[in-house]
Amino acid sequence: MLKPKLKSTFCIMAMAILMVVPTAACSKPAPASSQAPALTGTPGTKASFLTTTPTSTPVSGARVREWISDLDSNDFAVKRSSIKFLGYSGDRTAVAPLLKFLNSKPHPVLRNETYVALGRIGDPSSESVVTDALANESQDFWDLWLDGIAGASPGEPVIKADIVAIGRPMIGQLNKWLTHNNSKVRQMAAQALDEIMKE
Repeated sequence: MLKPKLKSTFCIMAMAILMVVPTAACSKPAPASSQAPALTGTPGTKASFLTTTPTSTPVSGARVREWISDLDSNDFAVKRSSIKFLGYSGDRTAVAPLLKFLNSKPHPVLRNETYVALGRIGDPSSESVVTDALANESQDFWDLWLDGIAGASPGEPVIKADIVAIGRPMIGQLNKWLTHNNSKVRQMAAQALDEIMKE
């Protein structure tokens, strides 16, 4: 049995623990800006294809020029996030540099990001170029999409949003996917086609 003095000390310590634990458990999460890059953030921030979406806020011409310059970076992550930011900027001065970058035959993941970025910018002058480029894409490129669709339950809305962002240049491939042996792919293709045709 605890002596009165020890018992008193034990009770004080127990109360202190009970007061600290709820405080730690209820601490606020980190600000959103530390969890995902904002459109005005640093282009070098690595972004996830399935879960990270830059926010749509106005950007300066200087920032757009910085992102265009970063297309020549040797850092894969810098290139990838810069392409994403250019797409969400909606700045048509990025169209020609993005098309030039696409023509350099970068990694399939970067080509995918470039198609999406061009679609988000929405300059009609790039549509026929993107359509032709997609028509000549490798099977490795399409396998990236198929693998993403087949196994991406949490990321499905983002993948579909990217397909819809590319828009009409994707129609030919989506029509092929309507007869794919994977039901997820067929469903995604049908939904994306429906949204594209409504635009």
